[in-house]
Amino acid sequence: MKDYSLHAIIVCTLVIVLLVIVSVLPDFSTPYFSYKRSDILGDVRIKEKTQKVDANKQVIVDSLTTDSFAIKKSKVGVILPKGLVEIEDYSQDSLYLQPVYQKLNTLSSLNQPFRIAFLGDSFTECEIMTGDIREMLQEKFGGGGGGLVPLRIESAGVSPLAEVSQNSIDSYSVVSKPGSNAFQSISGKYFIGRNNSEFSIRCNKFKAKTTSAAFARLLFRPLHAVDITYSKDKMSWDTVHYESDPSLKMLQINGNVNNLSFKLQQTDSIILYGVAYDNQNGVILDNLSLRSNSGLALSSISNSTLNEFNKQRPYDLVIIQYGLNAFNTTGNYEGYKKGMIRAINHLKSALPNARFVLFSIGDKGEMRDGEVVTNHLVPEFIQAQKEIARQSGICFWNMFEAMGGDGTIARWAQAEKPMAAKDFTHIAPAGGRIIAKQFVSSFLFEQKKYQ
Repeated sequence: MKDYSLHAIIVCTLVIVLLVIVSVLPDFSTPYFSYKRSDILGDVRIKEKTQKVDANKQVIVDSLTTDSFAIKKSKVGVILPKGLVEIEDYSQDSLYLQPVYQKLNTLSSLNQPFRIAFLGDSFTECEIMTGDIREMLQEKFGGGGGGLVPLRIESAGVSPLAEVSQNSIDSYSVVSKPGSNAFQSISGKYFIGRNNSEFSIRCNKFKAKTTSAAFARLLFRPLHAVDITYSKDKMSWDTVHYESDPSLKMLQINGNVNNLSFKLQQTDSIILYGVAYDNQNGVILDNLSLRSNSGLALSSISNSTLNEFNKQRPYDLVIIQYGLNAFNTTGNYEGYKKGMIRAINHLKSALPNARFVLFSIGDKGEMRDGEVVTNHLVPEFIQAQKEIARQSGICFWNMFEAMGGDGTIARWAQAEKPMAAKDFTHIAPAGGRIIAKQFVSSFLFEQKKYQ
């Protein structure tokens, strides 16, 4: 019998060498994948100091609260509540959000809604954080419905917003399949339907306000003549004919719109954006999250498209939450700063009545000496984002600080009931609710200041 013991020794040696290599290689990224250093002795290394920290304890990083840009002070006579993270105003007169609160203060008497666009990446996928912000603001100011629902929802699980099914619908996005810039919307994606294409949307009941829309509106461009047949119950059907016209259209459907079905007939192609579930009054929030989006592609959306959306669906407030896909291990964020300033100024020009709030990146972990801690470059990245807000003349909200600061993501991910994912980057719904409460508290505090 042939002796294979030498082979076993060689294989074991190669495995050990490979493990040593992955434990000393630094983090790096390529266009196709990212590598994070693995600590093969992390589970057995003796730590010099072990401290058990409650998952909900908030710790603030000193370097983030004493940066080189002076934080705007609260108005005289208004005391900042303990633990609340103030929205920093980098406009020239420090009254940037005044139109926002003027409208909210009179919203009950207006025959129009207050619209919010929440632009984000995978951090807000599956309605994490955005669904809670929408619900809290609708409870405070009225309104209902889940806002704009795209014809494809990227989600690791069932979306609390809606379930979408489609047949013969092509999807395009700025991060995976760009298509034409002329058709891209502020969400960074659009869809193309053709003859006999079908799609349906059923609103989920995870949150009561989501299914309380008074009407739904299909947003589309009929590049060719089309018959749009729709049903609210999959039993009775109505058909509307549109002639060829590349301008943005809205088909409004009233009544119980929580389970809609659509068929496209007698057409060559039609550009689709989604179905908006709204009320005539109160707060509307569109969760326009797009996985892998750094935010830089916002500059490529055409002015004409943004102008059309601004007429059909004007936003009063635009919240910008990006950063995960721009964060790198080099610490050089100059290119990102310039690109985001250009993107924000592009949106400001096309949406002149909107006010903008930039969220910082949240806590992001890295392995250090066998322990997950806040990535050492997070403070630098947040400083870059503050500079973006300052040079753009908009508002800034420190989401990292609102989460609890240094070490939060590790505490959340390792809690008995996890509030963050084990990638130590993304949050779970429970963590999203904490951030949502923090932001809404900060937002309402600003309202008191302006009053």
